[in-house]
Amino acid sequence: MDKQLSWITSILQINNIKYWVDQGTLLGLIRDGKLIDHDKDIDLSIWDEDIAKLEKVIPDIKSEGYRLRILQYKNYKFKYKFIPQNSNDLRKLDINIYYRVKDLFAWSPQPYTIDGNSFFYKVVKKIILFYWTRIATKVKIDKIPWSIISKTLTWWIPAMHFEQIIFYERNKVFIPKNYKEHLKLHFGNWKLPAKKWDFIHDDKALKHTKPAILIKVLR
Repeated sequence: MDKQLSWITSILQINNIKYWVDQGTLLGLIRDGKLIDHDKDIDLSIWDEDIAKLEKVIPDIKSEGYRLRILQYKNYKFKYKFIPQNSNDLRKLDINIYYRVKDLFAWSPQPYTIDGNSFFYKVVKKIILFYWTRIATKVKIDKIPWSIISKTLTWWIPAMHFEQIIFYERNKVFIPKNYKEHLKLHFGNWKLPAKKWDFIHDDKALKHTKPAILIKVLR
């Protein structure tokens, strides 16, 4: 059992925060029995209704040497990123927030940094990224300056994937009950490691549309 994963999930459990292991972290635990070696993040997800509980434990997490950056889209906080400050051996902790729409889908924004060819654009992009990744504590992805270099995509997942969460005895963490279907949605043939895989282009749960547009269609 990975010590860092055990530590953060224990904090969430003790504080009655309903979480589940997600994305690449879930893939590693199910397929390989451990975290993927080259994955630099630990991916956990919670429902928006537990944001207040999560914010109460922020001081406990930060006291262990983490810096926090909160990402926000419109009025929705959607990612709490805890970045280790004093160790190269620890992974970033990404706690993703999911919102329901008509109990049919769970959604969460995903910023995507745009590639540009001009020298001016590259310089501006480097300055903005330096500020937001090294200094800023809050990032509003739909506001300038972040919106200059980024598009907003959407994780769009059947809500039923997250409604039933089970305890996975092998790694002592909570995971979606129908984890096979969930992994298939993200990775396709998830049992075989992909030689080249880019989540922006290859993950089938990621819609290249802003959340507001998808939500409006359902409403």
